[in-house]
Amino acid sequence: MGPDVTEMLMAARFSYSMLFLFAFLTLPPQPSGAQPGKGSTLPDPFPVNSVWSSSGQGMTLRVLERNGETFRGRFVVGEGIERVLNGTVKGKTVSWLAENVQAIKGSKGGDNTGTIEGDRIDFEYKANDQIRRFTLRRSNTGATNAKSEKPSVTPTRLDDSTYEHWLEYIRPKAEELEWMKVDWRPFFWKAVIEAQQKDKPMLIYAMTGNPCGFT
Repeated sequence: MGPDVTEMLMAARFSYSMLFLFAFLTLPPQPSGAQPGKGSTLPDPFPVNSVWSSSGQGMTLRVLERNGETFRGRFVVGEGIERVLNGTVKGKTVSWLAENVQAIKGSKGGDNTGTIEGDRIDFEYKANDQIRRFTLRRSNTGATNAKSEKPSVTPTRLDDSTYEHWLEYIRPKAEELEWMKVDWRPFFWKAVIEAQQKDKPMLIYAMTGNPCGFT
């Protein structure tokens, strides 16, 4: 086989492979002169999977998701109240509005605002034109943003009583959707030019062969 034919086959194979080149990522440059210990952020006072409870009143607040200043949680009071809520965390202030609450059991309740003080949150809410207060304390100090807590009991069937559990179980978690924030590039040479212009490296995700798996 002559060199011209070999070169043509190699070029064809490369072109065929490039058809299935999916995406490219330009990475931000690392800050120059960064020193350990400087500019480090403080631990999140209200991390995902943390559990806050009040044993005397039978209240439990579990943080299901965190995304910046927003969070999703489950609030339970005894056997009669269960709520899935969407709220905000700004500094040491935790809050949610009744309009952003889904009542699984009982009512939606009122607007709640709490102040985080270490492993304690002091809440206020309005009920019957009166300001009510309650305190929740963190009961699992080992929770982190990186790990998802597995439910202690997994239902074996899907019905009306277990629907919310399975809905929460299959819904993508915040950390599972990080890839959607990536600024991918679909064209190779445009990504190369952009990377050169911005002096950034490229992450290439590619595949070769038949897209149906045949080789």
